[in-house]
Amino acid sequence: MFCYSIVKRRVSPLLVAVATLGVVLTLGVNFAPSAQAQETPFCPSVRVAPQGWCLGAPRRFNALWAVGNERTVCVKANQVSDGSRPLGPSACSPGAGQPVYLPEPAFYMENAFYPEIVNNSSTGSTLVYGISYKP
Repeated sequence: MFCYSIVKRRVSPLLVAVATLGVVLTLGVNFAPSAQAQETPFCPSVRVAPQGWCLGAPRRFNALWAVGNERTVCVKANQVSDGSRPLGPSACSPGAGQPVYLPEPAFYMENAFYPEIVNNSSTGSTLVYGISYKP
Protein backbone atom coordinates (compact mmCIF):
# COMPACT_ATOMS: atom_id res chain seq x y z
CA MET A 1 0.00 0.00 0.00
CA PHE A 2 1.23 3.47 -0.95
CA CYS A 3 0.72 6.21 1.53
CA TYR A 4 1.89 9.75 1.69
CA SER A 5 1.32 12.54 4.09
CA ILE A 6 1.22 16.26 3.64
CA VAL A 7 3.46 18.02 6.02
CA LYS A 8 2.32 21.46 6.98
CA ARG A 9 5.16 23.86 7.18
CA ARG A 10 4.85 27.24 8.84
CA VAL A 11 6.49 30.04 6.88
CA SER A 12 7.81 32.96 8.85
CA PRO A 13 5.73 36.14 8.37
CA LEU A 14 8.99 38.08 8.25
CA LEU A 15 10.21 35.97 5.31
CA VAL A 16 6.92 36.56 3.46
CA ALA A 17 7.14 40.31 4.09
CA VAL A 18 10.74 40.52 2.85
CA ALA A 19 9.96 38.50 -0.28
CA THR A 20 6.88 40.62 -1.04
CA LEU A 21 8.85 43.83 -0.56
CA GLY A 22 11.54 42.54 -2.92
CA VAL A 23 8.98 41.77 -5.63
CA VAL A 24 7.28 45.16 -5.23
CA LEU A 25 10.57 47.06 -5.40
CA THR A 26 11.71 45.09 -8.43
CA LEU A 27 8.48 45.78 -10.29
CA GLY A 28 8.50 49.41 -9.23
CA VAL A 29 12.03 49.96 -10.52
CA ASN A 30 11.41 48.20 -13.81
CA PHE A 31 8.13 49.95 -14.61
CA ALA A 32 8.82 53.44 -13.30
CA PRO A 33 8.54 56.14 -15.97
CA SER A 34 11.84 57.67 -17.04
CA ALA A 35 12.58 61.27 -16.16
CA GLN A 36 14.23 62.24 -19.44
CA ALA A 37 13.91 65.66 -21.01
CA GLN A 38 12.09 66.04 -24.29
CA GLU A 39 14.55 67.00 -27.04
CA THR A 40 13.46 69.06 -30.05
CA PRO A 41 15.98 69.90 -32.80
CA PHE A 42 16.21 73.34 -34.39
CA CYS A 43 18.35 74.69 -37.23
CA PRO A 44 19.42 71.16 -38.26
CA SER A 45 22.35 71.32 -40.69
CA VAL A 46 21.77 74.97 -41.55
CA ARG A 47 24.71 76.99 -42.93
CA VAL A 48 24.88 80.32 -41.11
CA ALA A 49 26.73 83.29 -42.64
CA PRO A 50 29.41 85.23 -40.71
CA GLN A 51 27.76 87.08 -37.79
CA GLY A 52 24.44 85.56 -38.97
CA TRP A 53 21.85 83.69 -36.97
CA CYS A 54 19.31 80.92 -37.26
CA LEU A 55 16.05 80.78 -35.32
CA GLY A 56 14.05 77.68 -34.56
CA ALA A 57 10.26 77.61 -34.41
CA PRO A 58 8.80 79.10 -31.22
CA ARG A 59 8.53 76.64 -28.35
CA ARG A 60 8.72 76.28 -24.59
CA PHE A 61 12.09 75.10 -23.28
CA ASN A 62 14.38 75.29 -20.29
CA ALA A 63 17.77 74.55 -21.91
CA LEU A 64 19.53 74.89 -25.28
CA TRP A 65 22.44 72.98 -26.84
CA ALA A 66 24.16 73.85 -30.12
CA VAL A 67 27.31 73.29 -32.14
CA GLY A 68 28.93 75.01 -35.11
CA ASN A 69 31.11 72.70 -37.21
CA GLU A 70 33.62 75.26 -38.53
CA ARG A 71 33.20 78.26 -36.17
CA THR A 72 32.24 79.11 -32.60
CA VAL A 73 28.54 79.74 -31.97
CA CYS A 74 26.35 81.26 -29.26
CA VAL A 75 22.84 80.22 -28.18
CA LYS A 76 20.08 82.31 -26.66
CA ALA A 77 16.31 82.79 -26.62
CA ASN A 78 14.59 85.42 -28.74
CA GLN A 79 11.15 86.96 -28.36
CA VAL A 80 10.51 87.70 -32.04
CA SER A 81 11.10 85.93 -35.35
CA ASP A 82 13.45 88.56 -36.79
CA GLY A 83 16.05 87.99 -34.05
CA SER A 84 15.93 91.59 -32.85
CA ARG A 85 14.77 91.00 -29.26
CA PRO A 86 17.08 88.57 -27.45
CA LEU A 87 15.90 87.53 -24.03
CA GLY A 88 18.02 86.64 -21.03
CA PRO A 89 21.52 85.22 -21.02
CA SER A 90 23.48 83.69 -23.86
CA ALA A 91 26.31 81.18 -23.89
CA CYS A 92 29.07 80.60 -26.45
CA SER A 93 31.03 77.52 -27.44
CA PRO A 94 34.75 77.48 -26.62
CA GLY A 95 35.74 76.66 -30.20
CA ALA A 96 34.78 75.28 -33.59
CA GLY A 97 33.12 71.88 -33.38
CA GLN A 98 32.68 72.17 -29.61
CA PRO A 99 29.14 72.28 -28.25
CA VAL A 100 27.62 74.94 -26.03
CA TYR A 101 24.94 74.28 -23.40
CA LEU A 102 22.71 76.97 -21.88
CA PRO A 103 20.36 76.07 -19.04
CA GLU A 104 17.56 78.63 -19.08
CA PRO A 105 15.59 79.96 -16.10
CA ALA A 106 12.27 78.27 -15.38
CA PHE A 107 10.22 81.24 -16.63
CA TYR A 108 11.09 80.28 -20.21
CA MET A 109 8.74 77.33 -19.74
CA GLU A 110 5.79 79.72 -19.33
CA ASN A 111 5.97 81.25 -22.83
CA ALA A 112 7.06 80.13 -26.26
CA PHE A 113 10.32 81.71 -27.45
CA TYR A 114 12.55 81.26 -30.50
CA PRO A 115 15.74 79.28 -29.82
CA GLU A 116 18.60 81.03 -31.63
CA ILE A 117 22.10 80.08 -32.80
CA VAL A 118 24.49 82.90 -33.73
CA ASN A 119 27.70 82.44 -35.76
CA ASN A 120 30.47 84.24 -33.84
CA SER A 121 32.82 84.48 -36.79
CA SER A 122 33.12 87.60 -38.94
CA THR A 123 35.09 85.75 -41.63
CA GLY A 124 33.41 82.44 -42.40
CA SER A 125 30.13 80.58 -42.39
CA THR A 126 29.44 77.49 -40.31
CA LEU A 127 27.11 74.51 -40.38
CA VAL A 128 25.04 74.54 -37.19
CA TYR A 129 22.75 72.20 -35.28
CA GLY A 130 20.73 72.89 -32.13
CA ILE A 131 18.52 71.10 -29.63
CA SER A 132 16.06 72.57 -27.15
CA TYR A 133 15.12 70.68 -23.98
CA LYS A 134 11.86 70.59 -22.09
CA PRO A 135 11.30 68.48 -18.97
